[in-house]
Amino acid sequence: MTDALSDEAVSCTREHGAKGAGLISLAAEFTAEGQPPKILDAGSTAGNELVITCVRERATAKLESPAARPAPYVRIRVPLPIDEKNVKYVFMEQLETQHEPAP
Repeated sequence: MTDALSDEAVSCTREHGAKGAGLISLAAEFTAEGQPPKILDAGSTAGNELVITCVRERATAKLESPAARPAPYVRIRVPLPIDEKNVKYVFMEQLETQHEPAP
């Protein structure tokens, strides 16, 4: 599921990401098995709200939280401009700061 979510983050960034240098940073909170993950903005560069909304919509339509997971959250970071070799994700036991769902 995490690889698919990362692919969606890159795709949405290509479609909606702001021009120039920056970062798309999102967190996915795994929910009940079979339910879509909850997508949160985790400190993306301003002007990239449409990317988070796009990822949320695609995750809701396509992805399901797995039964087995290494942690309750995964954070994905996509650099701007996009460099797919430097797209990173990390599993986390808790979110590092307070995050709000994208609109």
